[in-house]
Amino acid sequence: MLIYRVEVIFLVFALFFGSVSALINPPFMASDETWHFFKAYDVSQGHLTPEKENIDVPKSFDNIIKLTLWNVTSAENYLINKDYSQFNMELNVNDTQVLEKNNAYSYMPLPYLGAALVIKMGQIFNGSPLVLMYFCRLINLLIYIIIVYYAIKIVPIGKYVFLLIVLMPMTLYTASSISADSLNLALCFFTICLFLKLAFNNDKIYKKDILLIFIFLSGLSLSKQLYVLLGMLFFIIPKSKFENLRVRLGYFIFTLLPSGLILVLWNHLFKNFDVITSSTTLSGSSHIVNFLSFFNMFLNTIVVFFDRYLISFVGYFGG
Repeated sequence: MLIYRVEVIFLVFALFFGSVSALINPPFMASDETWHFFKAYDVSQGHLTPEKENIDVPKSFDNIIKLTLWNVTSAENYLINKDYSQFNMELNVNDTQVLEKNNAYSYMPLPYLGAALVIKMGQIFNGSPLVLMYFCRLINLLIYIIIVYYAIKIVPIGKYVFLLIVLMPMTLYTASSISADSLNLALCFFTICLFLKLAFNNDKIYKKDILLIFIFLSGLSLSKQLYVLLGMLFFIIPKSKFENLRVRLGYFIFTLLPSGLILVLWNHLFKNFDVITSSTTLSGSSHIVNFLSFFNMFLNTIVVFFDRYLISFVGYFGG
């Protein structure tokens, strides 16, 4: 009987269903996809650090969004627009408009590099913004698939559990969107699998393993800073795999300290910036200072929105 490797099964299903999700999902209907598209364009223009001025985007972006962002508040409004001329609209980067800053503006540039490369190539050929949007989704999906493929390949336990999680509808839906979450999910999966590999295989810990941890924790800190806390999984690695306690703590500091420095530096860059945020959202520093109130708010949120979170964990689509 022919037995396929788990990572190969993932590759086949993720390529098929991920591509289907990227292509049939209406334009800009993933969560905050419009703003993430604007952010990707800003990165494609070489803006890797925050700027005080509002950003300029082509007017064609706004035009294509108005033409394609469908009203799905009721079934009768959910109609497919068969005007294929939208695919022929030119990018025209010389005709721009000012865009006010938004929440996506505060994200680091790393999760947008793939989409930014696509947009930059489209700029060279003056391609259609709508076509670029679909290619941005596909490049994000491809990056996700490559990273998760190797994550499943190296994890020594629970391969089928990870397979189910990485192929869940909501996971593939997010992976095939223009969002920072696409890369962040992949980095999280690989980081967890890497720690499990180091914890449960019989090999010693080598410097190349520590370097790999360093790279992916740095990637997480350059994607969504909070997830760098996955670095605490370092301590599931048996202490017997290290020469002594000093070496173990030294490796831990080496892998996590740069991520902390990246976080501090990025927050410093935003120190004097006005970024539009929800009035109900607390800053990271507020979470630390008001830990008890935050914890109470967290529990109340889970209780009140439990049904929504349960459904969305499997699949709750749309922006």
